[in-house]
Amino acid sequence: MYCTGLTSITIYENVSNIGDYAFYDCSNLSNINCYSITPPVLGNQVFYNVSINIPVHIPPGQISTYTSATGWINFTNYIDDLPAV
Repeated sequence: MYCTGLTSITIYENVSNIGDYAFYDCSNLSNINCYSITPPVLGNQVFYNVSINIPVHIPPGQISTYTSATGWINFTNYIDDLPAV
């Protein structure tokens, strides 16, 4: 919350939930790597004031899964290029 120094986050495949306000107002966040095939469930306003245009790297073939998931649907720049871990 209010982490303006944070520019990138990595969410590993075993993460199933991200709590309320986790990245709230992290306005300098410019990259997300999410290795989870199933998008983690997002709490309230997890990505408030994070640009919707930043690259969100996800596992291959999962764009439709993320673009239909609550909270994840707002992002517009999905890149399905992460290797399986």
